[in-house]
Amino acid sequence: MQALFINTGEDLDGVLAFVDAADLSSPVLFDTDSDVYKSYDLQGLGGYAPFPLQIVIDREGTITYMAKQYDAVALRAALDAAVAE
Repeated sequence: MQALFINTGEDLDGVLAFVDAADLSSPVLFDTDSDVYKSYDLQGLGGYAPFPLQIVIDREGTITYMAKQYDAVALRAALDAAVAE
């Protein structure tokens, strides 16, 4: 399993400061033209995707979990289910 962070709308220095402060070890990708961000408007969220948007994608590339608000228990359950497959 791999976790990726996708940033949109912030400059490199701000993102690097966040990565350092949060001690992240996962890759941080830049969505410089917001194409990835805008693509989730089609997922029934009503408007553009919220920040932060949590998405779990299984090994077949299917979105199995998507949440507008952070819910640690639900996100952990979705991640555990994705790993168990």
